[in-house]
Amino acid sequence: MDLSISEIFIKNFKGIKEIRYFPHEDFNIIIGENNIGKSTIFEAIQLWEKCYTSFIQSNLKSFYKVDASKHRYVNYDELDFLRIQKSTDLFHTYRAGTKATIGLKIKADQIHYNLEFNITRPTSIDNAFFRVQTANHEEFRRFSEDFVTNTNKNLTEAIFIYQTRPLSSVRKNEPYFTKPQIKKKIRTGLSQEVLRNKINSLSKPQHQALETSLSKILGKIVKIDLPPTGSIQKKEFIEIYVKIGNQLPKELYLQGSGFIQIVEILSTIELVDAPLKVLLVDEPDSHIHAKLQKNLIEELRVLSNNQFFII
Repeated sequence: MDLSISEIFIKNFKGIKEIRYFPHEDFNIIIGENNIGKSTIFEAIQLWEKCYTSFIQSNLKSFYKVDASKHRYVNYDELDFLRIQKSTDLFHTYRAGTKATIGLKIKADQIHYNLEFNITRPTSIDNAFFRVQTANHEEFRRFSEDFVTNTNKNLTEAIFIYQTRPLSSVRKNEPYFTKPQIKKKIRTGLSQEVLRNKINSLSKPQHQALETSLSKILGKIVKIDLPPTGSIQKKEFIEIYVKIGNQLPKELYLQGSGFIQIVEILSTIELVDAPLKVLLVDEPDSHIHAKLQKNLIEELRVLSNNQFFII
């Protein structure tokens, strides 16, 4: 079951009064002046995912149904990807009862599902939580039934949304993590804390694909040496050495910030398995040379089963 976002609708959210956008199913570049709301689109997509997750029932196969008097909740403290100082900042225009609306229309093969959320805040307490309702529960019901029936997967496996940071980094000392811990770090925006673990968790074909993509982007042969099997039993921290062209191998921590950002993007693509993988790449030009930017974009465009949005 092939999934993609066919429409994005945002209303009364931060600096956006209202926007309706019809993205390409594979590759999108967002260009504009500073402070006009490019990154706000990314924040809206990430908030949509938080709402989506909050509506999945414990059986992981259906969504909660709420009427006009009931809501699901998203905690204010869990939205650290949102650049807001107080809960009222979530809204373009706020007064009591004001709602923001964020909707993604998901295309599955040739069928569209309009998965839209309305978000409000309590008037009696600040910076605690937001109330969330589905705009049309029937659309969510159709999507859950069709997806679970056609894929035999649960709803948490349907959609993966991940944003890279303008400046990627890697920890000097990175302990070993389990795969569930790695995926949790990725989903909570802390992917850079498990960069070595992501690389070390790749299968042999995935590892080879990562090296091939890096070599094409850099125009030099890139080899990544993984820790010996059993190192997790002997060492607290994981070490990964990278050899670029004729250079001597260096630990990942000693590589340049541009290279680390490229590895961060590509390793996540290889590691995550979901019918819809949405990668939000924020300003790759910050620390990546223009030539490498061009090569990176060309490489991303040929990768399948991903939908990219690049600022």
